[in-house]
Amino acid sequence: MVKEGQYPPFEEADPEAVKTSKLHVVTAFLKESFSNTFYWLVFGLTGIQAAAGAIGVFGVFFSRQMGLTLEQIGKLGAINAVASLVAMYFTAIFIDRWHPLRVSVYLTVFGVAGTAMGWVWIFISLPATYYFWLCVGGGLVGAFQGALAGGCTFPRDMRLFPQSRFGQFCSAQALLRSFCALTAGLVAGAFMDLMKSVFHGSDFAYRFIVVWNIVFAAAAAVVVLLVYRKWYELGGDAHYHPPASWSPSGVEEMPIVITVGPQSYWVGLTLHIYQAIMLLSGVLILPLMYWMHLKQMSCALFWHGAILLPAAVAIWLLWKWVEIQLRRDMARSRNGEPLRNGIIHHGCVIAVGLQFLLMLPLWVAQVVVTVNLRMETAAILFTVANLGTNLALIGSMWMMARIERGRLTRMDGLLAQAAV
Repeated sequence: MVKEGQYPPFEEADPEAVKTSKLHVVTAFLKESFSNTFYWLVFGLTGIQAAAGAIGVFGVFFSRQMGLTLEQIGKLGAINAVASLVAMYFTAIFIDRWHPLRVSVYLTVFGVAGTAMGWVWIFISLPATYYFWLCVGGGLVGAFQGALAGGCTFPRDMRLFPQSRFGQFCSAQALLRSFCALTAGLVAGAFMDLMKSVFHGSDFAYRFIVVWNIVFAAAAAVVVLLVYRKWYELGGDAHYHPPASWSPSGVEEMPIVITVGPQSYWVGLTLHIYQAIMLLSGVLILPLMYWMHLKQMSCALFWHGAILLPAAVAIWLLWKWVEIQLRRDMARSRNGEPLRNGIIHHGCVIAVGLQFLLMLPLWVAQVVVTVNLRMETAAILFTVANLGTNLALIGSMWMMARIERGRLTRMDGLLAQAAV
């Protein structure tokens, strides 16, 4: 169903240009591709993401260490692949409507919270069957967000790189990305060797893959925010034109694509979803405490009642404060008044919120299972991880509102009109 566009007629190569020295061609390639800070940031982002994936080769050893068989690992991969394939079908329209760079920014920033959840597996070991089904549930819940993250990569490049030299900039990015992946592969191997030596050759070392993931997730979030800020400085949704050192004007003209801005209904729904996450995270502790009481899990019961339940209430109150600030800015926008911060874009935030809302049953299942197995420390740590993730989500929401300050100020409209 993809329709071909209109292309300029083919032009014969200038014989004199063909004779240009190879050194001059290489020099022009390097100068045009690497002379602007904005492109360095974009290349750096893909390089960091490639480096993050270098640890993935050890993933099968991590899964084996968690008790999964090769058959279970294969089934888990197949289920996730099918779920991602189905989810990918529905993502393209959203990526185009919200702008692929914005999708990438929001998912990368909020993705740090999801990545950080993995720290619990350094300290907790569940029976393989339970762990397998938790992974299945987590994979299905996260399929749509994962499809969004994967689907925005190439459209992002198409909207950021100059059309006249698109292949050139893709190759320049590939050079840096490949270098980062190659270097990170060596570092990842050294890192795992170090962990192996610390744990005297035990496969427990593979659990520290999560440390690698968290570090690179945080680094990617920092760089993508720098890209986002620079993109706004270069015109943003309505006026972005890629920097072009070969052009007398310093930029290359590109068509402006329609981008949908924050919508009151969807932003309001997003805030309700996050409200549900924070509220349920506290309310659900009460029946879990009753279950701990029935199972005579005194230590887990004490920690949940004395520390974790009050912490959940405090996190909910913090969210209410953030929500009030966001809603006040929404009201200011509707009244044409100056904003204190910025208005979050509903697109990716609502997708992330739905994912973490659907993750709450998995958290409850984790605690119930560990209580049944009389794993008091694990029950405590799972709740700590859930509340820590909520805190990270609030921080991500507030950060993006601050990033959008002075940029996203209007609601219920388009950020850019289609034009040439």
